Amino acid sequence: MTGQKAARAQTCRTAFFCTFLLLLTGCVEPYILDEVQIIHAIGYDYIDDHHIEGTISIPVYGGSEDIRSETISAVSRTTKDIRLYLDAQSSKPLQTGKVSSVLFDRQLSELGLMRIIDTYVRDPRIGMRIQLAVVEEMSTKKLLETTYPMEVDVALYVSDLIEQNINQQNLPRMNFHIFLTNFYGQGRDPFLPILRSEGNAIKVAGLALLKGDRYVGQLNLKDCFLLKVLIEDFGDGSYEVILGPDENEYAMLRNIDSSTSYEITDATTNNPKIHATVSLSGKISEYSGSKLDQKKVDEIHKKAKKQLEQRIKKMLNRMQELNVDPMGIGDQVRRYNPDFSDDRWEEQFPNAAIDVDVNITIKETGVEE
Repeated sequence: MTGQKAARAQTCRTAFFCTFLLLLTGCVEPYILDEVQIIHAIGYDYIDDHHIEGTISIPVYGGSEDIRSETISAVSRTTKDIRLYLDAQSSKPLQTGKVSSVLFDRQLSELGLMRIIDTYVRDPRIGMRIQLAVVEEMSTKKLLETTYPMEVDVALYVSDLIEQNINQQNLPRMNFHIFLTNFYGQGRDPFLPILRSEGNAIKVAGLALLKGDRYVGQLNLKDCFLLKVLIEDFGDGSYEVILGPDENEYAMLRNIDSSTSYEITDATTNNPKIHATVSLSGKISEYSGSKLDQKKVDEIHKKAKKQLEQRIKKMLNRMQELNVDPMGIGDQVRRYNPDFSDDRWEEQFPNAAIDVDVNITIKETGVEE
């Protein structure tokens, strides 16, 4: 009897699994690769107050594993019509399931992005890990049309470039999901990477700061590190400490581990007070001088702490002037105030008392003098 029950149970599990697979495959629109054009990147540019231009980048596969990027563009009032006109130029149906990045030019970003982004929110084929970015000093069309000698697929180049600068450099974590969280969440504002062309390459130039969905300011690439310190724990960071007035003497801290905690007081009043404690630890990997003794290490420690505190406070003051909160400080206040509202925080944030204390631990020196 026990064997029969086990057999029936196994049969039920198998039937359930097969039914689940059948339902799952029914949720996905199947397509054959040779019968579609797969979009890898999309760019949007301002044309006039009533029109935008959309450009898509499509990989074209030739013989001997040869790959090149081709673009198609169309102009219209809406993204829906742009898609219609793009399809009209393609010999095969266009598929968005492999889109890795969506780009916007500066002028369009200043006018507001959600009317375009909302199209992708509603598209179940678009992944939440795709990258959004603002392109400056050129159109997104030009960026996607350009041939880059070291890269065969411009769309993959853009997404890998952003990911590398997040994982190994100064950019804070970001993707489509994080953008939407910051846009719809209380007490925080979104940000996007800025891309520019430089010679035969694309470079990350900093961060676009958004109020709602509109571009209102930017951070340069060095200051992106300061924002990253305030909003996430990370390892493998780097920071240059200036030791002399002419900046000819310097030290480089690498392999930096960072964490930040916030203390909120008077959260329910009109004047909440915020104290951020930043904890950093790393090693001195480079020093421009001739001798690195303990006295010099102590000087580097002292100046690194002072410079970081001053630069973070300067950045926060600028954020308050712009009234943008990419740090999510309002979200920290919200946790202690059940009556928190974005409208009230927008009035409070420009004059909020924000104090920063940086604690640095130098773990070792591995100096290249």
